[in-house]
Amino acid sequence: MKQIVLACAVLCAVVRPLPSAAVETAQVRHLVYAFTFDVRQTGEVTNDPGTPGLALDAPGPGGLGADGTGSKSSQTTYADGNGQTYSGHQGDAGTISVELVREQPDNGRVVNVSEQGRYGRNAAAATCVVYSNTYVICDPNAKVNAEEYTLLRFLGKSFVDPNTIDAKNHWQIADDVPAIKIQADYTIASNDKGLMNIGETRSVDQRDVGTLKSAIQSSIVYDYNRLVPIRINEYDTQRQYGGSSGTSTSTYETTLTLVSDSATKP
Repeated sequence: MKQIVLACAVLCAVVRPLPSAAVETAQVRHLVYAFTFDVRQTGEVTNDPGTPGLALDAPGPGGLGADGTGSKSSQTTYADGNGQTYSGHQGDAGTISVELVREQPDNGRVVNVSEQGRYGRNAAAATCVVYSNTYVICDPNAKVNAEEYTLLRFLGKSFVDPNTIDAKNHWQIADDVPAIKIQADYTIASNDKGLMNIGETRSVDQRDVGTLKSAIQSSIVYDYNRLVPIRINEYDTQRQYGGSSGTSTSTYETTLTLVSDSATKP
């Protein structure tokens, strides 16, 4: 029996070898973000009648709470037994903690990230390297949730680089390798003494699991003085076609808000 598995984390990183050399910084910086996460999925499987439908990666208590957190799923088998439709919903809220540990010679930031969710979306500390071009590389043996990847994408030290911004306050990130194609456009809508409102339009095509397409719209409040985001709102629509998973549509809504920063004086 196969399972339909949510794939956002796969889409948020381009996998490359972890650099071995690192330069220590004087002091580890601690960040804590409050998060909310909501995912809804619908789909159809016709090539495997035994498919159990939606497999949420961290099930809640079996039903949705009054605040929308928890998990819920359903499925319907065709009368001829040759397929199923399914739907599911999962939500959670909690905190994500990040330690900015050091910087590497290639300008990557080494970080430790962990998550504490109210309804079970927990993840122990994992080591990752984040880059200014939004690429994220994490320990392949560690669990890193989709909402953690959303945050990590914007933690590269030079995410906002004046050298790449054009006259319209816009810059672009693009990559096209055999397994994945990424294009992202960023526009600074306003800048008040380094406090920036930035819009993101991002598309990701993953080609090694059938065809998996992701369309992302995000708004980011970024503090250029502290070089970290202070608020992120992301809406991600993923559509998968073909492969053993049949067809499915998933929508992810994530919010992240900075609640503490050890580099900021009380």
